[in-house]
Amino acid sequence: MIILMVNKFHYLRGGAERYYFDLSALLERHGHRVIPFSTRDPRNLPTPYAEDFIPGTDFDAAGGPLLALRRAGRVIHSPGARRAMARVLACHRPDLVHLHNVAHHFSPSILDALGEARVPVVQTLHDFKLLCPTYLLLRHGEVCEKCARGNVLHAVIHRCNRGSLARSTVSAIESGLAAARDAYRPVRRFLCPSRFLYGKVAARGIAPERLVHLPLFVDPERLAVPAGAASPSADGAAPSAGGDRGGVIFVGRLSPEKGVRTLLAAAALARDVPLTIVGEGPLAGEVEREVAVRHLSHVRIAGRLAGADLFALWRAAHATVVPSECYENFPLVVAESLALGVPVIASNLGGLAELVAESGAGWLVPPRAPGELAAALTGVAADPERARKLGAAGRAVVAARYTPEGHLAGILAAYAAAGAIEVRAT
Repeated sequence: MIILMVNKFHYLRGGAERYYFDLSALLERHGHRVIPFSTRDPRNLPTPYAEDFIPGTDFDAAGGPLLALRRAGRVIHSPGARRAMARVLACHRPDLVHLHNVAHHFSPSILDALGEARVPVVQTLHDFKLLCPTYLLLRHGEVCEKCARGNVLHAVIHRCNRGSLARSTVSAIESGLAAARDAYRPVRRFLCPSRFLYGKVAARGIAPERLVHLPLFVDPERLAVPAGAASPSADGAAPSAGGDRGGVIFVGRLSPEKGVRTLLAAAALARDVPLTIVGEGPLAGEVEREVAVRHLSHVRIAGRLAGADLFALWRAAHATVVPSECYENFPLVVAESLALGVPVIASNLGGLAELVAESGAGWLVPPRAPGELAAALTGVAADPERARKLGAAGRAVVAARYTPEGHLAGILAAYAAAGAIEVRAT
């Protein structure tokens, strides 16, 4: 089967891209041909299909009012993206198109081309874009579902897109017009990684027969640490001969909705618990300043890590801390942590709470509550044996529920339900 895999980024930016690449590799291992369609960017992974990609757009780049107006127009409707999609469909004739994150950079205009081609389409919902113009169901740090009820003007009134009236207006217009003309009509199946997201989308009125609950998967081979590699301790030193674990680790984007400020406040209250922060993002500078100003000598800022360097460090932790302050969908950081045998301390919100509760391998705390988070950090560090047992239980859950083989069966069933011709794994 030929599958056109569409995502607005073709480099490892976040969980959506991790899944986009992992799923493509999984399908190709089983004999299917996967063709990526994305935007051009110097960070892109190599692909022979790069010439098909549309020009990328940096919405944060400097420019005058005219350039800003052009960018806004492309968010709402991009004739160039529509033409590019039509060319790719005509050239490669895919049996199915699998959409991931496409809003803003592609615009809903590509859906018009898909509808005209009458090609089967599925979309994995990685966020809450169908319900919220700014993806997160979040308004200035607080969970908000006002736009999910159908009135996107709330995004303008509250300036939900970075506090900017202009950005918020563009986001609201794009979402409002897409809903008004039923732009997502060509999508025959929406794949919902969490039951939480499934419920939210169903409540919006999307027909149940178009919704599929399909959790993401973890490839254990990708998480493997090469034989002989040392698992460093939280301070970066090699572990003792006994392989002692220690401290907690944060792995993710350094941004407000991920609870980074709450984590630093909790760290200031739990100074006996080593904390390693792995990741990049808009709050990176603030994190460095706060660690210095608060004299948080037990906090190590590791920056961006990947591959064996990340996984060796991660395995050495007592627990992974995920203090998100927004609804999460199916955070891969949780599934990967459990696959590594590391339990999770997480906010009691959305799909994050669902994943931790179903695995039974972690602790849930209220969001934006530094005191309770600090207590959880201290409790985990004080009882490493319990952490070890929970981690082992979590690893068993991942091995049973979130395997590549199980996911392949589910994804091929979804493709078949959407009308794809050949869905056999070879």
